[in-house]
Amino acid sequence: MRVGSRNGKEAKLVPTQEHPSIGRGQPTISERAEDDEALAMAPRGAFVVAALGLGIMLAGWVAFHFLLFLPRGVIG
Repeated sequence: MRVGSRNGKEAKLVPTQEHPSIGRGQPTISERAEDDEALAMAPRGAFVVAALGLGIMLAGWVAFHFLLFLPRGVIG
C-alpha cells in the first residue's frame, strides 16, 4: 500500500504482519521477570543521581564559603 509523497517519492506503509511490534503476543515469564528486575533498579538509580547532584552542589557551597567569604572577613 502506498500513501502520500515526500520529495516526489511515494512513501510505503509497512503491512501490519511485517511490523515488529505487532503479533508478538504476551511476554513470557522470563521476559516479565527481566522487566521487573530492570524496573526495580530505576528508583535506586534516580536516587543516586539526585544524591550526586546534591553532593556536588554542597561541596561547591562549602568551597565558596571557606575560599571566598571567610577570607574577606566582616564587611560593614
